[in-house]
Amino acid sequence: MIAINIELHVNNTRVKGILCITQGILIVLYKTTKQAVINPVKVNEVRNMLLAEQVPSAAALELSEATKTKVQKSHLIFESPSMGMLMRYLIENSEFDTSIDFCREVTVTEGASEFVFDFEDIKRWRQTQLNSFSNGIIRSVCSHVIHELEPHTFSSDLWFKKLIVVSNIGIFLFDANDHRAPPSLWPWHKFNRIERKHPNEKIEGVI
Repeated sequence: MIAINIELHVNNTRVKGILCITQGILIVLYKTTKQAVINPVKVNEVRNMLLAEQVPSAAALELSEATKTKVQKSHLIFESPSMGMLMRYLIENSEFDTSIDFCREVTVTEGASEFVFDFEDIKRWRQTQLNSFSNGIIRSVCSHVIHELEPHTFSSDLWFKKLIVVSNIGIFLFDANDHRAPPSLWPWHKFNRIERKHPNEKIEGVI
């Protein structure tokens, strides 16, 4: 028996799943719902395991013609960090007839529709997701200690020591004596726009 974590490629989206082979039966489940992606089939109904040439962690399981008609799907396209383990399992079990080959794209049929799946798309999706994730990260540029005058008054001479962190979304002010206390934020859009009239002109900003 073997069970590995996979990510299925369904309608240009990646869905977490589990691929399991037990007693010669292939079972593929959605990880969150534990529902079957397709009805369980015999491993020998998987005609080919097509490894992506340009994405080592990706592959497509090509189903036999009879199985394709039953499940209305010709291929299962997936990624897994345990691809080598799956390959070894198929190779070392002599009762399995599944062949292993390499390809750059596969022609997939789902029901009455047919399309070409290019494994290069996986790289593009990864980069898109990486860019989207990166855009949501708060990056700090530098930090320093300042003293802030007691707020809401012009007559006080009480100053509070603050640790500031300059980030891509604004300036965070932490209590220098209690770093665990929630910081206040001065977002960049609250600053007045300041322009130099001369390269050596001193700049002062107001919040």
